[in-house]
Amino acid sequence: MDKQAIRQAVLKQRQQLAPSDHALLSCQVLDRLVVQDFFQSAQKIASYSAIRQEVDADLLLEQCQLAHRQIFLPRVVGDTLAFHAVASRAELVVGAFGVCEPLACGEAAALADFDLVIVPGVAFDVNGYRLGYGKGFYDRFLAVKPEATVTVGLCFDFQVFERLPSEAHDQSLDYVLTEKRIIPCHMGVAGL
Repeated sequence: MDKQAIRQAVLKQRQQLAPSDHALLSCQVLDRLVVQDFFQSAQKIASYSAIRQEVDADLLLEQCQLAHRQIFLPRVVGDTLAFHAVASRAELVVGAFGVCEPLACGEAAALADFDLVIVPGVAFDVNGYRLGYGKGFYDRFLAVKPEATVTVGLCFDFQVFERLPSEAHDQSLDYVLTEKRIIPCHMGVAGL
């Protein structure tokens, strides 16, 4: 299948999730995330505001506050993402593409500032490649990722493929995490 066919099939399946199933599966994904060493040691975390039945990462806001971790969410600025610190949902406004974004205040954080970057997507493969909505925001953002910054894609297990079509500009993640499993995506993180 090509990217567009995969995108349509997965989005359709995700939209068919009942609200109660979506909430339960999202909690299961996040429960798996918060026990990982890379999450436990992270102090500055870049995340996302969920749209179109993505894993509801908004639930991390409260957990990060309680653990005295900083969480940053993206704003679309032209064709790039600018991540700003957020303390509560009250600091968000509906922005580009209907996504909740932080109010523009202060300088955006640089990718090198983050210990952990949590990435959304439509589909992921076991090598860490992802299929988004086709605008390339995250690929451009992650193109200069420092080795020490851990990247994790959150999704439901039905969104994981053995191999997705990829192009030279596509950026691979370190892990893909679902309600059922955590997938180390390359030898450097698999401990091999």
